[in-house]
Amino acid sequence: MNKIITKYLALQTKRTLKHFPSVFIITILLIVSISLSCVFIIDRSLEDDNRKKITIGITGDLSQTYLGVGINALQSIDSSRFSIEFLTMEEEDARQAVLNNTITGYIRIPDGFVKALTKMNNIPVVYVTGEKPSGFGSVMMNEIAKTISDIVIETQKGIYGMQNASIQLNKKQNYKQNTTKINVEYIDTILNRTNTVKTEYIGISDGLSMGAYFVCGGIMIFLLLWGITCNSCLYKKDRSNEKLLVSKGHSVFFQVLCEYLIFLLITVVMFTVIFAVAGFAIQNVKWGIKEIDSVYPYDFILYVIKILPVIIMITSLQFMLYEMISGYVGVLLVQFVYAIGSAYICGCLYPSSYFPEHIRNIASFLPTGFGITYMRQSMSGSLALNSVLGVSVFSVLFILSSAVSRSYRIGGKQ
Repeated sequence: MNKIITKYLALQTKRTLKHFPSVFIITILLIVSISLSCVFIIDRSLEDDNRKKITIGITGDLSQTYLGVGINALQSIDSSRFSIEFLTMEEEDARQAVLNNTITGYIRIPDGFVKALTKMNNIPVVYVTGEKPSGFGSVMMNEIAKTISDIVIETQKGIYGMQNASIQLNKKQNYKQNTTKINVEYIDTILNRTNTVKTEYIGISDGLSMGAYFVCGGIMIFLLLWGITCNSCLYKKDRSNEKLLVSKGHSVFFQVLCEYLIFLLITVVMFTVIFAVAGFAIQNVKWGIKEIDSVYPYDFILYVIKILPVIIMITSLQFMLYEMISGYVGVLLVQFVYAIGSAYICGCLYPSSYFPEHIRNIASFLPTGFGITYMRQSMSGSLALNSVLGVSVFSVLFILSSAVSRSYRIGGKQ
């Protein structure tokens, strides 16, 4: 029995290696394509996070007491200048800029705004945008407009209240000094508000940064398309050898297991080589991704070992599809549709948090959903038991389904 197993494994290995050159060439092309796509997505994501500003127009008379000073402080001193750019402009120009999508919206300072404050009245500041007031962006803009209005109202009430009290109580000897002091107190409080808050970064998903999130997505997409790359090794036109082995007393499960182990071995070797080369190639390159920038080449190889259960699950799925689908075009088409469709809804191409809840629930129970979660958690060191169980159950299910499917086919029921 051992001789037969050894001989069968050797024959399957020889058959696989025969097609290895074509597999290798396609693999290189696939890696280059996915890598360029990931670099583009990560670069765009980092640009959006770190460099893109929200541009808001300011219209109205800014020469009024304190208002112009406050806007100038926001533009030149306040920390918000790194994420929000305020532009003073005429209302007609601001309206046209909104229509042309060159600014997010504009804040209209109404006439008599400051004068009304001196009488303890409130004329609200108006935020104008071209979008319907829904979604996070619109909510944030409305809050910015409200914050500006509230700050101006409260500070001016405090300043004028102090001045009125000084006049009424005939305490004018330190009038100018007190006015300057309270202005400085308000400005110091507003500009130093960031010191009162400590930011804690928990990552976009499973504790990963945006860059690492898409790196895992790229690896999963490559793994999902790997079955198409290896089609010359997996697809069979003739089932006569399988029938012969069954007639000699060798079970279908024995055949499936031997052939799958060869496919898995080739996959693991290829992944190990790819990750090792990648580790040495980018060890001195800083991508701005903390999960990758701080590791060594051997960590890349170690990651292949960590995600081995996911590799087993996806390769067993691909092996099963070649057993279940008889047509060459059909099996390639099914794999491609599943790879792209599941990668999309499971968050490999786009953050899954943007999808509706029912889509996220469906995606979480797909093999790709369990696999990508396992990958992310392995990278962040937060691997959960349900991810391990999900991947393991699917792997066993796919191997058994492959054996059942082959048994059905070689029995003459095509």
